Amino acid sequence: MKAIRYERFGGPEVLDYVQLPDPEPGPRQLLVQTAAIGVNFPDIRERLGVYNKAETRVGGVRLPQVGGLAVAGTVVAAGPQTSVEVGRSVVALMTRSQA
Repeated sequence: MKAIRYERFGGPEVLDYVQLPDPEPGPRQLLVQTAAIGVNFPDIRERLGVYNKAETRVGGVRLPQVGGLAVAGTVVAAGPQTSVEVGRSVVALMTRSQA
């Protein structure tokens, strides 16, 4: 799987295009082949490290991180306890959508 990942906080220069192992969906999880992602203000604030400051009360971001919250694509695998069939087109808010 190819992903956009960062290992430190900062501007766009911290983003790396990397190859990662293909994930396996667990219970109640889907694996989505990404067709499009959305990059929005929370993604940028996360990359900048804003959510790791005490005043944000968000709880922090662990590094390295594959960002992204919004994704559109096709389900290519489904874990147990799911009702979405493989091949279905989906739009979702989730973590790691930039992968």
